[in-house]
Amino acid sequence: MAEGRMRPAELTRFKQSGRAITMLTAWDGLSAALVEEAGADVVLVGDSLAMVVLGHETTLPVTLEHMLHHSQAVCRGLSKPLADRPLVVCDLPFLSYQCGLDRAVAAAGTILKESDVARTHPPGSAPTRLPATRHRSAQPRQTASPGSSPTGRRLFLSCC
Repeated sequence: MAEGRMRPAELTRFKQSGRAITMLTAWDGLSAALVEEAGADVVLVGDSLAMVVLGHETTLPVTLEHMLHHSQAVCRGLSKPLADRPLVVCDLPFLSYQCGLDRAVAAAGTILKESDVARTHPPGSAPTRLPATRHRSAQPRQTASPGSSPTGRRLFLSCC
């Protein structure tokens, strides 16, 4: 990770210069501590917690309350001083951003206000006026059938 607190503008500079950006997913305090120790630039609190932690077959059942709870846990699991921590990004769950800008802003605002998350991530096409981060990753919402694996790989991160 770069020296000093990771900021979205720094990630944009990294991308423009061709520097690789590391983003790892965490769902709780322990996984956040491991991601931080590994030196990742960004910690993603992924809606994949629906499948990995909560046992659902897709990400669709995860709620904003789930994402807030796990975002708070991830932030508490980071032990380095604030200036040395990776950027924390939280996925917005399904239907928290597709139903209009007001609802999307309220959902993002809840996560940003009630946790130490720096950015939210509305998957797919979402309003661009939100404090959002975009990345390419697996898309479990679009999995064709139960048991099939998501297709896609996290390639890079770019900031809006």
